[in-house]
Formats: sequence, structure tokens, C-alpha cells
Amino acid sequence: MSYPAPPDPSLMAGGVWIKVGPVGGTWVHSLRLPVNPDEEVQYDARVTLIQTITGAYFDDYGLGVPRLTLTGNTAWMSPKGLFNGVQVNGMQAAQHLYRDILLFYFQQERGHTTPSSMEMAVFDDAGGYAWRVKPLPPPLATTRSKSDPLVVHYTAVFAVEQDLLSDSASPAQKTPDPVQQALSKATSAPSANKPPLTAQNQKTQAASRRTAQTYTVQSGDTLWSIATSLYGQGTLWSRIWQANKRVVPIPNDMQVGITLVIPPGPNANQSAASAAAIH
Repeated sequence: MSYPAPPDPSLMAGGVWIKVGPVGGTWVHSLRLPVNPDEEVQYDARVTLIQTITGAYFDDYGLGVPRLTLTGNTAWMSPKGLFNGVQVNGMQAAQHLYRDILLFYFQQERGHTTPSSMEMAVFDDAGGYAWRVKPLPPPLATTRSKSDPLVVHYTAVFAVEQDLLSDSASPAQKTPDPVQQALSKATSAPSANKPPLTAQNQKTQAASRRTAQTYTVQSGDTLWSIATSLYGQGTLWSRIWQANKRVVPIPNDMQVGITLVIPPGPNANQSAASAAAIH
């Protein structure tokens, strides 16, 4: 997916974006809020004090899932919002926030937790933050006052799945979902017997593991699609990003024509088609 430009040095020139689209695909809808909202990130400490007749003890599970709260107003007549790159006023932005972001997300979501069919992300290019999120109930609360009827105040609450800038590992690279693992084992077909590796093949693989290669970014490329093409697994996109942070400071904010260093994959056994795409 393509991400917003790197953070603007001036906080006043930044903005908050909410984007939604299929996992591993391109963003379908993108909304820049017309007025920067207040942001609150709450890191839940999963510690419970249990009081009994004989005393008290702590049920300590550590940190839970962070929660992001956006609170602001739509400023009806302020034409500072953008929806899919088109300028919209506050009233239109409020409609898009409900109909084309939150409602669209839930209509397209298939109800799975791992993997999910849709993803949503919040980008603050003023403060330099980026999160992959899931809406929490109530996903959107709006209020309107009699004294200022042209302004609608809103509150949107999200669970933070991943900090896209400080946590390079995608959810798929973290602790596997035991239910999903069981389903995969039950539905997977037995694999064909692989021929034994010859001494020559082993030498070739060892050499490829020691050699970093390069790739020239083409139009429409994303880190996910490049990792899928070269490694056979899109979830390894962070391996490429970590090696190219100087030229790609924010994931997938890539210019066509730049050259990426492609570190060896986990097994360094790329297909002939993948090798042909590398320069």
C-alpha cells in the first residue's frame, strides 16, 4: 500500500489521515480530516487487584492492546478536508468518515481475526505517527450543540494493531493464532516429496545467502508486492524496509525508479522468475 509523505517539519502544516483497504492491496478510501483532531493513545495495563478475606494479590498480565482515540469537529464549512485526493468541506468529510471509512470497513470485513480481509490505518503526518487500527465500539460518536449547529463534534475509538513506524513486524510475523494454525493443518494437502539437495545446489544457495541484491521500484509497486514477488511471502515486507530506511523513511512511501537493496530471504531460495526481476 502507498503511505503518506514523510512528516512535515511544521506541525501546523500536517494532517491526520484515515485509510482503509484490503490487506496486501491498495487503499480504497482515504480521508484527510478537515480539522486536526485531538489524539489520545492509551496503553492498557492489564493488572487487576484481587481482594479476598485472607488478603490481596495482583493478577498481572502486563501491557494490553493500546487504544487510540480521535476527538475533534468537522467544521462544516471549512474546505480543508480531502477524500481520495478531492477537496471536501467539513460536512462532506463527516459523511465520508461514517459511510466510506467505518461503514465500508465493516461491510467488507469477513469477520476473521487472523488474517483479516480488510485493514484500516491512521496517519498523523504532523506528529510523525502511523498506526494500523481496528475500530472499537462505539466506532463513531457525534454530537451537535444548539449554540453552534453548523459544527459536529466526533469521537472515534480504535484498537492499535501495529505501530507502523516503530514496530516493523507485521501481525502475521508475531505469535501465530492457534485457531488459524489448527485450521491450516486440517485443510492443507500433503506436500510432494522434494528431491534431495545436491552438493552444487547447496553451494548455490549458500552463495545467494551471502549476496544482497537490488531492485528498481516500478509503478504500482508496494513493499508487500515486492516481498511477495521476491520472497514468495508478502509478510516479509519489513525485511526490505529495514534495509532501505534511508530512501524509504515511511513504509511504502517510494518513488518510481529508486533502487532498493534486497537482503537475502529466510531460505535464500528465490525462483527464476523472481531472480529475473532483480537487477
